[in-house]
Amino acid sequence: LVYHTPEEEKQAKIQLLSQIIKDQRNILEKTLGRDTMMTFVPYKEVLPLYDGGLEVPEDITLVWSNDNYGYIRRYPSKKEQKRSGGNGIYYHNSYWAPPSMSYVFLCSIPLAHTRNELKKAYEQGIRKLWVLNCGAIKPLEQEITFFLQLAWDIGKETDSTRDVEAWTAQWIDENFQGGIGRE
Repeated sequence: LVYHTPEEEKQAKIQLLSQIIKDQRNILEKTLGRDTMMTFVPYKEVLPLYDGGLEVPEDITLVWSNDNYGYIRRYPSKKEQKRSGGNGIYYHNSYWAPPSMSYVFLCSIPLAHTRNELKKAYEQGIRKLWVLNCGAIKPLEQEITFFLQLAWDIGKETDSTRDVEAWTAQWIDENFQGGIGRE
């Protein structure tokens, strides 16, 4: 196919992606049944198609992502917050897994920053699904534990992650000997 303008190409991509979503829904319904959760992640190259008019069925969960540096790219609009499918988050602590690929094999996002961004996400209606991309597990044990505890506690009076410094001290004491967490 030859497109005369970038807008024609974009509209063709939107039509194709719309058909793919319909086909995937039919496959999932035939094989897994109607109660299957479906998600749509408007990430990187798909976000302009979504913003360009791609219609995602109301019951599909929109899953928003961060920018690989810990900042949420976009929050759901008031209309998107009311979707029956709800909203989720796909958060990166590490973008590259193999240590030979990049220094971000280790997380460079402070826990306090993660907490602030995910608290904002929760307040903006991102509550149905939280997914963490942690790349390699071993060097990110603290970040993974923090994310999971935050997801469990967010919105509760007993939010143990509210004081990140105290949470970190407790985590150190739970994982290392010598009681050095509070020093």
